[in-house]
Amino acid sequence: MAKTKNGGEGKTLVATYPILHRSYQYEIGESLPLDDQEMVEAWLKCGSAKWVGEAKAEPTKDAEPEVKANDTEPEVKETKANRKKKE
Repeated sequence: MAKTKNGGEGKTLVATYPILHRSYQYEIGESLPLDDQEMVEAWLKCGSAKWVGEAKAEPTKDAEPEVKANDTEPEVKETKANRKKKE
């Protein structure tokens, strides 16, 4: 397995969304190349890829919650103020 920038071995970077990179279409679940650290960081930051495998990436304090493909809006709890807006 490829050694990552943060030193972890045994991890694979996989696409969570289809990604077109260097004229190749990577499908969801397909492993991504690690030779372009700038792209690896961009994919992770926007949620297009995630680490899978033996070692797990340490969560950062500015990490955002995982968004699933079918999530379009955040869940909003109903309150008195919300009910008045609906009426």
